[in-house]
Amino acid sequence: MHRSILAALLLLALAVPTLAQERPHVKPPRMEFSDVEEEPVATLWVFLNTTCPVSIVEAPYIKALRDTFADKGVRFIGVFSGEYADTSEIEDFLLKYHLTIPILYDKDLLAANSLGADVTPQVVIVLPDESVVYKGRINDLFERIGKRRQHITRHDARDVLRAIVDGKVPAFRSTEAVGCFIER
Repeated sequence: MHRSILAALLLLALAVPTLAQERPHVKPPRMEFSDVEEEPVATLWVFLNTTCPVSIVEAPYIKALRDTFADKGVRFIGVFSGEYADTSEIEDFLLKYHLTIPILYDKDLLAANSLGADVTPQVVIVLPDESVVYKGRINDLFERIGKRRQHITRHDARDVLRAIVDGKVPAFRSTEAVGCFIER
């Protein structure tokens, strides 16, 4: 991954106007672009899709991750890749699931290609030195498309974030994300 591409994506995500500026008749939840004043301990990029059933089911878990780790130095960025959704659909998704994270509209797939995302939802966790320490599912709620567990047994993204905020640098690991393909 090229350092300049990741830096440009991060700047773009943080510079995107809030959704309230695009549709003033709707008041979204408070958009907190930086809960951390200094450099974050990690950045969690989460690739989403407004119509993917797995993204919809996992949205509360993304919110829980943000609620748990944003004040511990983790930056969250939501990415909507491709041209499938317009800003009103994305706004409705964020409002419905109370996701107060900066959003990157990745219409040209630059973020998806740079970070190697191929399905939604998918998480990529990056350290300040731009090394990727995790890429994959949020948790193991879905074994495969159409096959959902009754109970989550592995909280993959949460466990990696917990290690990072505890001062441990986890070795890179990946899991297979289950969801909808990012169309290229």
